[in-house]
Amino acid sequence: SLDEADDNPISFWAYIVKSVANATELRNANELLHLLQLQSQNSFELFIYHFIEELSTLLPVHIVLDDYHYIQSTQVHQLFIQFVEYLPHNVHIYMATRTLPPFPLMKWLVKQWLYEIDLEQLKFTKNETRQFFLQNEQHMDDQQLNTIYKTTEGWVSGLLLMALATNEQSCANVNALSFTSDFLWEEIIAKLPEELQHFLLKTSFLRELTPSLCNDITERNDSAELLQQLMQQGLFTTKLQVAEPTYRYHYLLIDTLQQRFFALFNKEETFSFLQ
Repeated sequence: SLDEADDNPISFWAYIVKSVANATELRNANELLHLLQLQSQNSFELFIYHFIEELSTLLPVHIVLDDYHYIQSTQVHQLFIQFVEYLPHNVHIYMATRTLPPFPLMKWLVKQWLYEIDLEQLKFTKNETRQFFLQNEQHMDDQQLNTIYKTTEGWVSGLLLMALATNEQSCANVNALSFTSDFLWEEIIAKLPEELQHFLLKTSFLRELTPSLCNDITERNDSAELLQQLMQQGLFTTKLQVAEPTYRYHYLLIDTLQQRFFALFNKEETFSFLQ
């Protein structure tokens, strides 16, 4: 499970080596860690070479990397690409990330090295949503189920938060939405650059977003790039059509942003903006 502290070659690869060593009969782990401590490009590349050699001698190994989106280091990305390019057949890597990492994904797809599971495959169907709440012993009628499914759009974390905050009397109550909004703001939006936060806040009142309309509202000239960036980073943004780029935000993102907007601006500022 990765975080910001792993965003450098030494921490990242030491974490992986120690994890593999704890789960397998990996030899020479100390020698591998020593190569990392030398902190040169040559020693890093030599480390990758020897690590791959060591892995090839083991029984099948499955390495799971969660939250890879915290990794921004170009050096880590480059070493990871080298690692995958020469990965032995007995090693499999599973990566969960909110954003697309800068890997040669099309090349890996063509070589049949890569299998992608995206948002459309991960989100729950309405029937799966019903089963989820039944397993949590939370019973609801069709209207309540439709409200929750429309609100979360099948987003699993949203459903989990709804289940935690929901009571039997009201399955789509204000507390559930507030609980989910707090999570979205604290865990995702608040960690974005301030410039991007302001863009999201000012465009949250649009049902559909086009670059030209967003430029008008935000007084910018780079909304096309920002919208594309939001989508690529998995920030609850969906592209509706390609010919004239049009996007929309997830319902829960809109609710979170609008709550924050009204909390940040006074009545006069809000009225002036919404005119």
